[in-house]
Amino acid sequence: MALQHHMESARSVRLDTLPVEVLQKIASHSPGEAVVSLSIVCRRLRSACFDCLVFKNIIASRRPVWNGRVFDLEELSRRLGSETNLWARCAVANSSITDLEERFSDDINWETLSTEQLRKFADYAPHLVTLKREPLSCVF
Repeated sequence: MALQHHMESARSVRLDTLPVEVLQKIASHSPGEAVVSLSIVCRRLRSACFDCLVFKNIIASRRPVWNGRVFDLEELSRRLGSETNLWARCAVANSSITDLEERFSDDINWETLSTEQLRKFADYAPHLVTLKREPLSCVF
């Protein structure tokens, strides 16, 4: 009985017990919105995941080349500084538009988007401008 309990506890590892570096690596490979959601679960996950470097990695890994131009992460770093909330909004905005682009290939048909999708996109539009995302030109 004790061996079975030990084997069950060895198989299940709580996320909040992982080292900070592992949590940050996992978060860096996740969509921005998922990391923001994860950061409200508990203080430990927030301190590990709600971090400028995590959000910077999310942005860099999602689309390193946009419209044939190499993305200038240093320029964005100068603009945003160490404001984690701004990095989080930009990462979520970037993930949102990248998901839309992947869903509609290279041609986003704005007429077929739901009101909720358009509202979500509009909420993050200023951050997309900061990121110099081109799809804005066909909407605004």
